[in-house]
Amino acid sequence: MERIVSGLDFIPEHDEWEERFSKERLKEDNEFLKEQLGVDEQQYFVASRTTPELENLFLRNIKEFEEADKLPKRSVRSLLPDGFELPSADRLTRSDLGRKLDQILSILEDHGISLDLVGKVPNAVVYNYLIQGGLDDEIPLELPEGFHYHIDGCDGYCPQCFQRPYCETGKDPWPEDDTDKNRSADSV
Repeated sequence: MERIVSGLDFIPEHDEWEERFSKERLKEDNEFLKEQLGVDEQQYFVASRTTPELENLFLRNIKEFEEADKLPKRSVRSLLPDGFELPSADRLTRSDLGRKLDQILSILEDHGISLDLVGKVPNAVVYNYLIQGGLDDEIPLELPEGFHYHIDGCDGYCPQCFQRPYCETGKDPWPEDDTDKNRSADSV
């Protein structure tokens, strides 16, 4: 018996068609996201085993990260409860300072923020950094889902950094004439 082949035999089943269509749309979406992000194809690398779905998640995450700067802001300090006291470090005993620092770090962690300083920076130095400016960092009013904010205290300018004595990178020599007036805008 001879089989008659019609043009309809080449139309994929509905599920297969839907899968092909959605993969094509996903690839188009990925290209659109790359264009929006200004991705240079020569600098963009995706492992061969990366699926279009995984690439899409990655690109969307990068886009959310890039757009987070456009969200309404608040200071990290605003996360502290009303009336939360921040006395100067020299008014606290060593154990009180440790407890106060633990309280602050716990509050930050509860809001998806971690303090990631270098090496073994002493508690008093960490506390002073926080109360003298670190808590004034601006963060989005609401962190996008899955985001975690890191405070590392580093602006890339080692000569006046509070972490320099504890940081391997900061121990590298800087030019003697490198003063604040020579500090470049792109090192901030």
